[in-house]
Amino acid sequence: MNIYRDYDKLYPELLVDIIDYFCLDSNINNKTVEKFCLNYNNGTHNECIQPEVIIKICDKLVDNNHMSCIMRKGVMGLDNIYGTIKHIKPEERQKLNFYLSSLVYGFEYIYRHYRDKVLPIVAEKNGDKYMGTVFRCFNGLVTARHCIEGHDSYMIKGYTAQQLQSAPVFVSENPAIDIAYIYTGEPSEVYRDTPEVLDDVLVMGYPRVALFLNFLTAEMATISTMVKARMTPSRGSIAATAKTIWTGEQDLLLITAKIKGGNSGGPIINNRGCVVGVAFADPSAKGLYDEIGYGVGMPIQVLEDIIAKRQTMSVNFIDWKEE
Repeated sequence: MNIYRDYDKLYPELLVDIIDYFCLDSNINNKTVEKFCLNYNNGTHNECIQPEVIIKICDKLVDNNHMSCIMRKGVMGLDNIYGTIKHIKPEERQKLNFYLSSLVYGFEYIYRHYRDKVLPIVAEKNGDKYMGTVFRCFNGLVTARHCIEGHDSYMIKGYTAQQLQSAPVFVSENPAIDIAYIYTGEPSEVYRDTPEVLDDVLVMGYPRVALFLNFLTAEMATISTMVKARMTPSRGSIAATAKTIWTGEQDLLLITAKIKGGNSGGPIINNRGCVVGVAFADPSAKGLYDEIGYGVGMPIQVLEDIIAKRQTMSVNFIDWKEE
């Protein structure tokens, strides 16, 4: 990120401003990198924006097919001319800026955007505690279904029992679909996308680490493949013969990063900053994926059907308690 001089923080709308500036609907020959830098001012910084940084950003956008380089000339590329045919609608500006910033600045930028949206969930049963992960998405919280069932009580950092008890929890009609959605009514700046094979992804979650209850991890990986997996409602009994007795069919993501315990329920995020799946580490996967170094995730599209059908389950939420 240092090559961009923290411009994502100093100039938060820089990417869409570049797209606007180099749009081909005006006299493009009068628009160079140098002129952009001399005229750019968001009203908060006196330091002149640096041409070499803008050239790096523009070339990154060219590499990702969001701009074209029309002409390269001048000392150090100061007279470079870029072009784009994008016309940004006001209502699309925020989303496009985040999407382009994610591509240019990378996973460090994406991590900072999501780190306050990914939260720990703690389940308790017979005095024992189990860690999981939830994240803000749609108008509520998303997690793995097994993170909020089969225990005595649950608590989520930043939420009171009163807030959560009044929030409906939506799940699939098929109890083997390992996603749950807690509708809190809170909108979030989280975008969704369709996973693609070979996409680089970031997996975020809260594995339970000794002495670090709230230990947020982030690990880069690559989507290796998408597979059809047969799943059974009685997940606790299928460890040895899961391939032959699973029922139902649903796309799963195999990713080249292991998903351990408390990572379950965390988001799988692509390099465009969009959530493409929900990670889960389920006992039914032992011996199938974990031993060869793969993690498993459910595509986020599954959630849309769950929300539409509005089937609920009862969950005993309690106030968050720090340990």
